[in-house]
Formats: sequence, C-alpha cells, structure tokens
Amino acid sequence: MAALEASKPAKKSSSIFSGFGSSKKKAVDDSVLPADYDQEKYGEINVRFIKGTKSLGEAARRWIATCDWREQNDIDNLRLSKQPCFNFVKSNYPHYIHKQARNGMYCYYERPGLADFGNLITNQEGHTPADIVRHYSFITEYIWEVLDTEPEAKMVSIWDCTGVKMSDLSGGPYASRTRNLMKATMATMQQHYPERSGKLFIVNAPSWFTNLWRMISPHIDPATKVKISILGKNYHTELFEF
Repeated sequence: MAALEASKPAKKSSSIFSGFGSSKKKAVDDSVLPADYDQEKYGEINVRFIKGTKSLGEAARRWIATCDWREQNDIDNLRLSKQPCFNFVKSNYPHYIHKQARNGMYCYYERPGLADFGNLITNQEGHTPADIVRHYSFITEYIWEVLDTEPEAKMVSIWDCTGVKMSDLSGGPYASRTRNLMKATMATMQQHYPERSGKLFIVNAPSWFTNLWRMISPHIDPATKVKISILGKNYHTELFEF
C-alpha cells in the first residue's frame, strides 16, 4: 500500500504562474492556464501539482479533480472525524510513522509481510475497500496537517518485505483483491498528494521481487525510479546514511 500540507485550494494569486511553460506550441497550449479555469472557485494551483506535471494545463485538470474530491469526501474535516476502521486496518496491516531522516523528512513504515490479507480483504467487520482507502487519506492528512505543515514537505517510506510471499500478489486466494486494493490506495495518493515522496526504500526484498523489479523498472518514469531503492537483507548501510 502506500502512502503519505494537505492539498487545499489556496488564495487567489498569479505569481506562481510567471515564467512557467515552454515556447513550443501545441494544438492545445498546455503551457498556459486554461481559459475556462475557475480561479474564483479553485484559487491558485498548488505548486506541487505544477512540479508533478510540468504543464499548467495538466496541473489545472489534476488540481480541479483534487479540489472536487476533497469537497465531495469532506477531506478538510477528515482528520477531526471519527475513524471507525482505524484499529481494524492497523491490526491487519502494520504501518506507522517513526522518527525523522537526517534531512528532516518523517519516516513512514509498512510491514506487508506481517499483514493478514485474508482478514483485511474479507472484512468480517463490514469495512469496505473504500473505507480502507479513506483510512490512508486520514493518515496522509495527519502527516501534512500536524507533523510537517511545510507546503512542499516530503517523506521517506520504508517497506519491510520480510515474510512477503509471491502468493500475496499472485495465485493466492486473496491476491486479486489485494492488488486491486493496493492500486486504489496508490491511485489516491498519486492523484491527490503529488510530490510528497522523497525516497522509498524496499528492504528485505525477496529474490522474486528483485526479478520482478528488473522487468517493470524500465517502464517507470526516471524521476520516480531514482527515488526507489530495492535492497535485500544488507540494507542497513544505505538506509542509515539517508
């Protein structure tokens, strides 16, 4: 699963747009703010959305989608609302925030090898996949609303794969639904919280994961790939230097 300032509409201003874009022209000029952009409603586009797309047109579209998503799901009040599946998700999928890296980024850990995917997926307590995705939005809001409120702050994620089996993702009884849940969580984080990842360490990675990474890494954006380190059991030196 994934991870983790909340993306809120900012006050109106045009300073962020100055000097942005390329001199190259397209059929649709994405280097300028779309003419129909409702700045009264959506305010200034969050700078992280611009940095994450390198295109004002695409940044505007993503920013509008995020503002609408926040309004429709009452995200601004999420951190202060009841979280009925908090204990359920925490007990079935260990994840936590612990200390900070040398550069000040908060460190977020996940232990998928200790997860009870069967209980998480079958949801005997009645929680839906949407509830679990909302839980991750809650955690993310807490990080950027309470722990680190800098507008462009990032975090370090550490996924400890000790105990992860290939059947968790392929061939197992819950593999398909687990993958779908992971995709939904990651899609929410990528769409609505861009440019928040400073570094991702995947430690204690099994040999089959390393082989999988070799196949998929050529298809990953270079800017994202440089932030990811796949490490086996001898991860301590690289991890502790960060």
